[in-house]
Amino acid sequence: YENKLKSGNSGKLAEASDFLSDHAEDVLEKYIQGELEYEDALSQLQEMEKIGIVSEGEMEPLIEELNEIRTSRAAYENGQDEMEAGDYEAAIGDFRKVIQDDPNYSNAQKKLADAVRSYKDELIVSLSQFETDKRYRDAISALSKGLIVVPEDADFQEKIRDYEKKIEDDITLTVDGIIRDAKGIVSESEDYTAALTDLRAAQKQYPNREELKTAIGEMEEAYVSKQLTEAEKLAGESRYEEAVDLLGEAQELVPDND
Repeated sequence: YENKLKSGNSGKLAEASDFLSDHAEDVLEKYIQGELEYEDALSQLQEMEKIGIVSEGEMEPLIEELNEIRTSRAAYENGQDEMEAGDYEAAIGDFRKVIQDDPNYSNAQKKLADAVRSYKDELIVSLSQFETDKRYRDAISALSKGLIVVPEDADFQEKIRDYEKKIEDDITLTVDGIIRDAKGIVSESEDYTAALTDLRAAQKQYPNREELKTAIGEMEEAYVSKQLTEAEKLAGESRYEEAVDLLGEAQELVPDND
């Protein structure tokens, strides 16, 4: 090249370019097939790039592919080690890094499926610790993390829906109990203040429950009606100050009632 081609023999230069292009492809293929070590393959490609006959635009993609294959192989090996160690989440991540040009790709896909099954089995078994204590939100959090590792998994999504239903059922039971207790307070002692205080506290905890909104509205209406009836009775006896005091109490408990 230095003595004969660099001076400008275009025919020989083209011949040299074709030779180096083919040789570069051959180097990459030998590395893929395990006939060359990474360092040797990289060194050859870099040296061919330095000569200057083949453009950087032609050599750089080959070097990039060489590096991708190396990364892919390392990921495959790491994935196998992680599977043996029982770290299925890490194994899933590494097996997914194995590229199609890697001869290990087919095996990696099989091992990926095995890792996913093992990861799912392990996670689903772990949910029992949450079910025992009815820690359904913790279970959903664990499953949500699982969906990051195995996106759109139907089993995880179904489990989440089941736990959401359990949470909803528990809330319904709790809310029904609060409403029942509040009505019991009024029935036994006519203590509307205590009953409404309990209902309003529950509404803050469960703001979207229509049954609480309805129960509060009905109890406020009953309370106002009772106070108005008693105030009218006092007024009929000319006990106006007492009537005003009674309505003042009502206004404090139900301030928005006209």
